[in-house]
Amino acid sequence: MSLQERLVERKRLGFISVKVLEELITPSSVQQLLSQDASVPVHQVDQDYVVKALPRARKLIAVLVLTGLEQHILEIISERRMTDDIFPIDNWWTFPSLAAEDAKCVYSEQWTIPPVLKRGKHLQFPEGVILPFLSKRCVSYGSFGIVYRVEIADGHLDSQVLGSAKVRTVSRASVSLI
Repeated sequence: MSLQERLVERKRLGFISVKVLEELITPSSVQQLLSQDASVPVHQVDQDYVVKALPRARKLIAVLVLTGLEQHILEIISERRMTDDIFPIDNWWTFPSLAAEDAKCVYSEQWTIPPVLKRGKHLQFPEGVILPFLSKRCVSYGSFGIVYRVEIADGHLDSQVLGSAKVRTVSRASVSLI
């Protein structure tokens, strides 16, 4: 099964977690993907560079593969020096080398892999984004929103405390960890 097929299979389950990215986006899987792409000359497939950039660019690689734009991996990561730090992308023109339609696909596909949530930071999401919650239960509500106790998928909580947190939602697209 190809890397793209494995990513699409995981996407059908709701979202792709950071831990799944670590399992699927490996040096060997990316090397194999780039070696199979006829538009990338074999001498450009630099295993050392892929290994070095990989921990900082797994989400970017996955999004490019999911959108069928894997031929741009080397250009975007090695020439433009882009990493996962660009996420969340606020606008599609972050990728000037891509055609407008391709850049818009990257923009919308980024939400397949939810962001890492940070305590004390209020986040706004487009309507319909699936957050990395494995379970959710209401614990309180009031004029400032609803507070839920949530279990967060491994790798999606930027904290020493793993697994669960309280989340206040003001609307379906607005979340704060508390």
